[in-house]
Amino acid sequence: SHWAPMPEKVGEADPANPRLAEPRTRQWPHDPMAVRRAELAEAVDRVSAAMEDHGVSAVSAPLDTAMVQDLELLLAERNAARRRGDVVVEVPRHLSASAVVQLATDEARFALSLRRPMPSAPALAARRGTAFHAWVEEHFARAAMVDLVDLPGSADEGATDDGDLPRMKELFLASGWADRIPEAIEIAVETMLDGFALRGRIDAVFARDDGGYTIVDWKTGPRPDAGAARQRALQLGAYALAYSRLRGLRPSRVDGAFYYAQTGASAYPRLPKEKDLLALLRRVPD
Repeated sequence: SHWAPMPEKVGEADPANPRLAEPRTRQWPHDPMAVRRAELAEAVDRVSAAMEDHGVSAVSAPLDTAMVQDLELLLAERNAARRRGDVVVEVPRHLSASAVVQLATDEARFALSLRRPMPSAPALAARRGTAFHAWVEEHFARAAMVDLVDLPGSADEGATDDGDLPRMKELFLASGWADRIPEAIEIAVETMLDGFALRGRIDAVFARDDGGYTIVDWKTGPRPDAGAARQRALQLGAYALAYSRLRGLRPSRVDGAFYYAQTGASAYPRLPKEKDLLALLRRVPD
């Protein structure tokens, strides 16, 4: 390639663009499978013609009887194994508080999750929960240094917020928890019970007027029915047991609450005692 010569004097007509001397055209829209599609169509025509020459119908022929019987036997064997429930799953000796709830709610699902752990699909609710927890943690960190009324960003709605998150922030700031000073936030706990290490992360701990403590778990999902609420209380029960042991307190000095961010309401369930948690864990075979 080379540059076109410059005009010798001002006003002289520019030379013709050599790339426009032979205009090139293409079909639009472009079909990248055009050649491949033609080859496949030709192959289909050849196969169809060969089948007609040999008297073979183009309609799908029935499966071989022996093959069908083998498939039916395999499916029946699989279904029988599922009904027997004879799959043995080894339970680890460390459980999260949420795993304790799942064990009490659905033992079969709990066992399957151990036998074949599967990642959960990304969900808006999970992202919302993570964002709300992070915002509450930041709120208490700032509130420890400045007055709540002057809290920077307390009324902001971040660019990444979904439709519910700003409302959750507004309800939280109007709740009785917002202007309290937590004893601890996002604290990891672990305690041994019947050979199991129960682990978890407590969202927040607040001191009570009587010298005890209240463990609070922020919930961004909908409030459960009575049955599910009792099962979820096992999570708070495990947290309360671990925290009371950590602080050397009697279990009665630690209670718990769920705060439901969608409504701004708090619930104080009856927490299971240590014997209740022991009875649940002893349902797991050795």
